[in-house]
Amino acid sequence: MSGGQHEIPQRSFPAFVRTHPAFFLFLLFLILAGTVAGALATGVAAVSPLAILSSFPGSSANGADPEAIIVGMRATRIFAAGLVGAGLSVAGAALQGLFRNPLVSSHILGITPGAGFGAAVAILAGFSLPVIAIFAFLGGIAALLLTLALAGARGIAGSLTLILFGIVCGALFQALTSLVKYLADPADRLPDIIFWLMGSFDHLPPDIFLFLSLLVVLPGAILLAARWQISLITLGEDHARAVGVETHRLVLLIVVATTLIASASVAIAGMIAWVGLLVPNVVRILTGPDFRLLLPSCALCGAIYLILADTLARSMAFYEIPVGIITAMIGAPVLILLIRREAGWWQ
Repeated sequence: MSGGQHEIPQRSFPAFVRTHPAFFLFLLFLILAGTVAGALATGVAAVSPLAILSSFPGSSANGADPEAIIVGMRATRIFAAGLVGAGLSVAGAALQGLFRNPLVSSHILGITPGAGFGAAVAILAGFSLPVIAIFAFLGGIAALLLTLALAGARGIAGSLTLILFGIVCGALFQALTSLVKYLADPADRLPDIIFWLMGSFDHLPPDIFLFLSLLVVLPGAILLAARWQISLITLGEDHARAVGVETHRLVLLIVVATTLIASASVAIAGMIAWVGLLVPNVVRILTGPDFRLLLPSCALCGAIYLILADTLARSMAFYEIPVGIITAMIGAPVLILLIRREAGWWQ
């Protein structure tokens, strides 16, 4: 056999995606549009396409048809699900690029458990949603800082040490959250905390949702704008500095942006696991490691994935299933398959 026959096939770089990235993104956008249309029509109460059209602003039937009202209610949570799915996916991909480890995510690093603990404390104290969002952000920041402090300088190098300490810190904040639930009034605060931490888009106050959505959109846009720099830092900080990238500023930007996205997502929908870990790894198989294509693809695929999960959560029965349960049931086995399939590629 010739030497070329022993080369590892480039499974993660489909020729079509490499040569037609714009068309690939356009295709994902069409899939997202179809997913939104299907989610608007799907639920315990099915609605007709005419009701979907009548719910658009400017329609003569807007606000009069009960079906149009249902579509309007669904549109808010579909937008929220797409926003959170896109944000968590972009944040997960950025963290994996920063630490050069495909197993890193905001949940693995303890950010999500920390944000959940902060939100649980705020709910226990009876605070309003804006304060809950602030507590979630502070909890996520505290968890990440603790993880990085324990991992030390080797953490940024993408070593297994970072993941291990992230798991430890996540377990610590989950234990603290359990303590908060133990102290909560079983007839009052405890159900709110439990339902919140399971993850759901059923408790979105319209007056605060715009503020929370900005906390996902703005840092997500910043990460997308810096995607070429993230591609360079995956090759090593020395290489990135050699071409003019201010690595310390970039690391700070990624850490703050991803923590803000994860914390705001917890404030919007509670703890939704696996999205930031699963979606980037699936998308990377299609696009390869180039973040100029990977990050926008993750945003679109993350939105599609979480909209589908939320639609399934509110359509499986007459009572709504927390979407966090759906994403965990899907994410765990899929990630196991990916690990078994791509173990040689990750090494």
